[in-house]
Amino acid sequence: MTLFDLIFLIAALALLVATASAMYLAVRRRWPAVSRLGWRTVAATVAYFAVLIAVSLTARPRLLPVGTSQCADEWCIAVTGATRETAIDTAKARGVFEIVTVEVTNQGRGRRQREADVYAYLVDADGRRFQVSPAGESALERSGAAGDSLTGFVDAGSRRESHLVFDVPPDDSGLALIKAAHRWTPARVVIGDPQSLLHPPTLMQVRTR
Repeated sequence: MTLFDLIFLIAALALLVATASAMYLAVRRRWPAVSRLGWRTVAATVAYFAVLIAVSLTARPRLLPVGTSQCADEWCIAVTGATRETAIDTAKARGVFEIVTVEVTNQGRGRRQREADVYAYLVDADGRRFQVSPAGESALERSGAAGDSLTGFVDAGSRRESHLVFDVPPDDSGLALIKAAHRWTPARVVIGDPQSLLHPPTLMQVRTR
């Protein structure tokens, strides 16, 4: 747990206490006290989000070298390599297929884990975004080389390997993988978290061989 995680937990607890206190004061019809508490809570919330946005806007993108893990608690992901192919099975790329090897690790000791909402995409040096190629992924599955699902369960203390396929321009360089989530997560309001509001995401370097 980081310092900012602790600050978020304290802020969330303080908000719950303030809400409960306001409800108690309202039942007692102590409206001036409810108003004062409400304004203080609003001011504290605005201050928290001001700090969150300021930290996000001043943060620099972090680039993780190949093989370096990015973790969410005990669930970790790392790019371990990449290859390029003009075709996979019967599927032909519009540019080239970038096949990124991703290792998912469960560093815990208690139970199997998964990140059911996670997905990944590529960005290049110009900021262009590339989603997973459905045609390339299907072809890789038919060939038996797709590996495990990125969102599958990983046993405690073990790891799994997945291969993600992207269709990129043949001359593209400076590619990096970004882990993201489809839905809202509490990390969106944790100061300094790579998934927090307006924060630049963590980049995982993709080195093609």
